[in-house]
Amino acid sequence: QLIISGDLSTVYVDNVYLHSNPTAVEDSPSSVPDQFVLQQNYPNPFNPGTTISFSLPQASHVRLKIYDLNGKQVASLLDGRMSAGTHSVQWQGGNLPSGLYFAAFEAGAHKSIKKMILAK
Repeated sequence: QLIISGDLSTVYVDNVYLHSNPTAVEDSPSSVPDQFVLQQNYPNPFNPGTTISFSLPQASHVRLKIYDLNGKQVASLLDGRMSAGTHSVQWQGGNLPSGLYFAAFEAGAHKSIKKMILAK
């Protein structure tokens, strides 16, 4: 037998009363980040692929490039306008030798660099 009170605060199921006190539900905080952030890639060290994540508090032109230890650009992952929010990009470095690489991130006037290790 199932009996539910009109205000949904009491439920009777098979000789058991369940009481609840309803609480207010608040809107969750906005999912739009409040600052530009380039996260550390994961996994790191990696072989052969890794994920690079970043956050944009507003729509921006984004550039994400990968450089080797000598400063030579080895990949251009993004070069275009992106919406506000948190984004992720996959990078496969399988055709490159083991070593230290740099993810260079530009969004508007914000610039960040993270070190990444490709270990084969």
